[in-house]
Amino acid sequence: MHPTGRFLPALFAIALTPLVASAQLIITGRVTGDAGNGLPAAQVLVEGTTVGTATNDDGVYRLSVPSPRSGMVLLVRSIAYKPARQALTQTEGTITQDFRLTPDVLRLGEVVITASRGETERTTLGMTIATVNGDEIARAGTPQLDAALAGKVPGALVQQASGTPGGGTSVRIRGLSTLSRSAEPLYIVDGVIVDNSSTQLVDLGGYSSNRIADLDPNEIERIEIVKGAAAAALYGSRANDGVVQIFTKRGRPGALRTTYRVSGQSDDVERRLEVNRATVNALGAPVPQRYDYQDDIFRRAGRISSNLSLSGGDDKTTFFLSGTYENQDGVIRGTDYRRNNLRLNLDRSISDKLKVGVSTGYVTSKANITPNGGLVFNLGVLTSFLFQPNSYRLYRDSVTGQYPPGFSGANALDIIDNWRAPQEVDRFIGGLNITAYPIEGMTASYRLGYDGYTQNARLFVPRGSSAPSLATGLAISATDRAKLLNSDLDLSYITPVGSRIKLTHGLGINWQQQEFNIVTARAENLALLTETVQGSTQFSNETIDDRRTLGYYGQEQIGIDDKLFLTASLRSDASSAFGSNERQQYFPKVGAALNLSDYDFWEPFSRFANTFRLRAGFGYSGGQPAGSFDRLSNYVFEQSGDRSGIVNSLQQGNPDLKPERASELEFGTDMELIGGRVGVELTYFRKEITDLILPKTVSPSSGFTNQLANVGELENKGIELLLRTFNLRGPMLNWSSTVTLATNDPVVTKVSTGGAFLIPETFGIIRVAKGEAPGHFFGTTYRRDDSGRILSSTGVPIEDPATGRITGIPAANAAREVIGNPNPDAYWSFINELGLGRSLSFRVQLDGVSGGDIFNFDRRLLETPAFGTGKAYQAELEGNLPRGYFAARRTIFEEYIEDGSWVKLRELSVTYSLPARFTSRLRAQAAQVSLSGRNLRTWTDYTGWDPETNAGAQRTLVRGFSFATVPIPRSVMLSVTTSF
Repeated sequence: MHPTGRFLPALFAIALTPLVASAQLIITGRVTGDAGNGLPAAQVLVEGTTVGTATNDDGVYRLSVPSPRSGMVLLVRSIAYKPARQALTQTEGTITQDFRLTPDVLRLGEVVITASRGETERTTLGMTIATVNGDEIARAGTPQLDAALAGKVPGALVQQASGTPGGGTSVRIRGLSTLSRSAEPLYIVDGVIVDNSSTQLVDLGGYSSNRIADLDPNEIERIEIVKGAAAAALYGSRANDGVVQIFTKRGRPGALRTTYRVSGQSDDVERRLEVNRATVNALGAPVPQRYDYQDDIFRRAGRISSNLSLSGGDDKTTFFLSGTYENQDGVIRGTDYRRNNLRLNLDRSISDKLKVGVSTGYVTSKANITPNGGLVFNLGVLTSFLFQPNSYRLYRDSVTGQYPPGFSGANALDIIDNWRAPQEVDRFIGGLNITAYPIEGMTASYRLGYDGYTQNARLFVPRGSSAPSLATGLAISATDRAKLLNSDLDLSYITPVGSRIKLTHGLGINWQQQEFNIVTARAENLALLTETVQGSTQFSNETIDDRRTLGYYGQEQIGIDDKLFLTASLRSDASSAFGSNERQQYFPKVGAALNLSDYDFWEPFSRFANTFRLRAGFGYSGGQPAGSFDRLSNYVFEQSGDRSGIVNSLQQGNPDLKPERASELEFGTDMELIGGRVGVELTYFRKEITDLILPKTVSPSSGFTNQLANVGELENKGIELLLRTFNLRGPMLNWSSTVTLATNDPVVTKVSTGGAFLIPETFGIIRVAKGEAPGHFFGTTYRRDDSGRILSSTGVPIEDPATGRITGIPAANAAREVIGNPNPDAYWSFINELGLGRSLSFRVQLDGVSGGDIFNFDRRLLETPAFGTGKAYQAELEGNLPRGYFAARRTIFEEYIEDGSWVKLRELSVTYSLPARFTSRLRAQAAQVSLSGRNLRTWTDYTGWDPETNAGAQRTLVRGFSFATVPIPRSVMLSVTTSF
């Protein structure tokens, strides 16, 4: 037998055997806030060890220290409060130690998790990591986890792309870092790297659900957003767009705690578009009746949600079990969303040297969607409304039961009643975490994570449909099977050097594999009485994506007097998606944080700023190629008659293909003013992205037309501001405010051959060009004189200066120009929270976007004479505008660029906590009733349904494009939460 085989069982036995304590110290006490209220779930631990516990709902704790020694320090932490420390003078017996924590306006004492999985106080970091608490997520009033982040993180622009239930949300952290692949951040749930793709298996137009929508907001403990390259460098080639770390709830020692939350919600569309009511048509003939089909398309919809969670445990084992049921109808008739979530988290302390944790989450969901049209699929409910003269009667024939055909496409009411587009998801996310403390100061952590799901999408259009192009029916079925696996090992070791210097060493290795398999089948001329893919014209296709990534890192942090912190690290990544000549890539970073207010010389300034901190960071991160096989010269399928074969692709492979690379400098300051009542966090960043992957032209003699290569460059810079104030703090009245503000200024500094390219799906309106903002609008403009007056084709001004009345037909300039920029100049939020006594609280959140243009393609269609459903066209029919005015104006794209600035009343809520005398009758520990609203009001000059939505969904470059997209509903919700 090999010697190792003899020693391994003995080593495991030693590791799993609890240490025998020579003495024991019992510490009890209560942790309260500044108002004297008990703080639940506060951490109480012996600093520098793994011995710790958490407080119960009243803030009471009991901690058993098995191996006490002199000089120990008891550390207490609670979210939104400053940590407190107390030296222990007793080493055995029982003592009582109470703590009263003070609010932390900047939350610098919060512990965040870096890529090394080490717990680090924010005050030691040279870069910003934002934290959003689970309570803020749960009370946001939306079942979509990422949508709940809106307005809560400076530097993160969170916009819901569609109001369809279960629809996707776009998250942009510090602007764009790519032009060709997804710009969504990397998501990690309890150490498991999860997929957040927004693959639209069946193109239904203006709808795409990203997979983070599968997660349940009720399960979330907190979310950490890693924003800059300096912070994200340890994540290597997957971190150019930032990292979102999600931590789900864990159990804590104590009696069984049961929490039940039920809510009911009502949704409706805030705005209706005005329609043409003219009594004549373009020929002057009378129109008997005009219809507004928005009332037949939109509806008031309901949502019911219920969540039950159980948690508890003892000093060795804790658990958290949660189940949620979501049932939501959409504001478009015929749409709905059902989701069931189940989570079980277990933690076990095998000994003082070894801890094991398991995280499991299962979700199954089903959505019924109605096609809307969008960029490619031009048959849908909202496209029918836009491409349909409202003089046409679309209602079902009372005799035949058939819907009449639409003017130029399908009948919207037929689509709602008879077309089917169900989507289903079954998903499991699980992780195993083993943490060992072999010697004092050393932590070894191993994680194994798995994310696997099956997504099915279908579209069924029956025979005899009102769509002329699909008279014989259509059936599409698509399945996406995804598997992601990650395996990580992290080592950290703290070495004191004297009494002033502390060194923290970190090493780690990360391996990840991801596989996607998409199979699509399509059939037309359907067999009778069938809704499956069976017809005389059939087509099937399969797409596979498979990649592996192996990374190593090393990090060193030097802490001097707990005032100055210096950090340096290096990450090395190798991926199967990189070209063979560029397989290994390196990503370094450096950072520094200086707590000036901790030095004695700061004493004269402490009256003004009791905390003053400077920080800076510089680092590199990467973005992997979109396709795992883009580096290769692939074959493509081609059919010839009844035979099939393969031919060379027109895209040449590239052995030098490497990840896109971002270098980012950020520096800023954190200030706590007026005795801790005001906190300011200010950051400036400048990011330069090189090696952007774009197609470039190659010599035709090679047999190819283009090649993906690292030929582009992009620059982005801006500022981020967080201002938090404690306006009033007292036993009966508390009022706090939070302001966030961020700016972005992205510019493309280099592209491939030709210097510019258009996005074809947007009718050539969106373009990328050197020296311009990415995804800017490019099109025709009005012909104007030197004073800015609009001219006709003969050069005559057509605006009456006295009345402002249009007297002629406008003309367009021959050359196209840059006509708009969809990237906002700034985005901000303003949050106020007010507490009256211990029972009543109010919350209001305003979100806003300043600047950023929208191309209102909806308005262009509504004013097109061939359709003319919009109210504006009525002026021409009634003779208030010259005949042919709108036919000419629709060719001038400048007209349809609108200011995309908006302000939304994002959240408004009032919560009442029942007094103890009532909860005791219910045999409950606590009970709350909350009435809340979301997206209640939008203030904007934009003339469409909703300035926040986007026909391109989560697409990187298609922003601010309004075309047949479901508006985000305004919601009112009543919820009741009880704890036993």
